[in-house]
Amino acid sequence: MLKAFLVLCFAFLFFSNCEPVVTENAPKAVVVGISDGDSMVVLENGKTRKRVRLATIDAPENGQDFGAAAKKNLSDLIYKKEVRIVPKTTDQYGRTIAEVFVGETNVNVEQLRKGFAWYYRAHKDQQSRSEREAYETAESLAKKERVGLWQDPNPTPPWNYRKSHPRN
Repeated sequence: MLKAFLVLCFAFLFFSNCEPVVTENAPKAVVVGISDGDSMVVLENGKTRKRVRLATIDAPENGQDFGAAAKKNLSDLIYKKEVRIVPKTTDQYGRTIAEVFVGETNVNVEQLRKGFAWYYRAHKDQQSRSEREAYETAESLAKKERVGLWQDPNPTPPWNYRKSHPRN
């Protein structure tokens, strides 16, 4: 009895630290619009429009240095393609905050890897350890290789840009 209990405890601890599995049941949608480097509009089931923001990253704003390049990169990755959406939460604007996959590619991580977003560490507590490592590694490599916005020696994070450029 004790042996079975210990095996179950070990299995729970092992699997609770694993990367979440992206299931085939994750909502699928076609991307019909790109708002900026971390936001899109999708069409679910061919009829329901939904606004989606990429979780745990923050891309340059439209009008900000590298904003247009970040939007173009996201468009090149996913526009008019079928994506899997793994929802995390909903924001104050009603957007689904999610990890988005095209095939097996994590689009959130890909934006970091290409240097078109910052890893938004304020939300890292919503990630598994392996997710945090993937995001940190992608951003670190982009910085090291000086790709995308990291070509600029002192890029302005979008959260600072928004403070000095409030929306009307």
